[in-house]
Amino acid sequence: MTDALFAATAIAAVLATAAGLAKLVRPHHTAVAVGAVVGRAVPLPDAAVRAGAALEAAVGVAALGGWRPAILALAASYGAFAAFVTAALASGRPISSCGCFGEPDVPPTRLHVAFDAAAASAAALLATSAGPLPSVVSTLRSQPLGGVPWVLLVGAGAGAAYLVLGELPKLQVAVAAVVAARKEAS
Repeated sequence: MTDALFAATAIAAVLATAAGLAKLVRPHHTAVAVGAVVGRAVPLPDAAVRAGAALEAAVGVAALGGWRPAILALAASYGAFAAFVTAALASGRPISSCGCFGEPDVPPTRLHVAFDAAAASAAALLATSAGPLPSVVSTLRSQPLGGVPWVLLVGAGAGAAYLVLGELPKLQVAVAAVVAARKEAS
């Protein structure tokens, strides 16, 4: 069970690391999203978003190392992300971006909440399991073919999660716009 939990946690850690790095480069959309959810007329300062993004990326990397406090922090992060996206959905305010990947036009979705809750649960279960925790290094050493299939699994999982969380909402918005335009034209 620990191996499966570590694979799920590794997917979440890779995604958190990538999202943190994206927000380091493009913090503004996240600053606007947080400001909108908490009801601030002025977005958070980009420096505040960058500090949080650096911490997010560092936690993701440390969780891949099998460090229990980092895995607990990853669980807490995803729990906070689930709460933030839930608040964004419940706010009734027009929020065009959840800010997760530092990009505009990625609206918050219930699927995002579900992913964040599942990631938080997997990381929490792993962090609270008995005994030493696996790391990427220990996992790769115990895998066939030098761990290449495991790396491909985690990479594919993180890639699929990004597509579902970052690109699918954009597609849904585009499809809704086309449907609305067709109805208007009829």
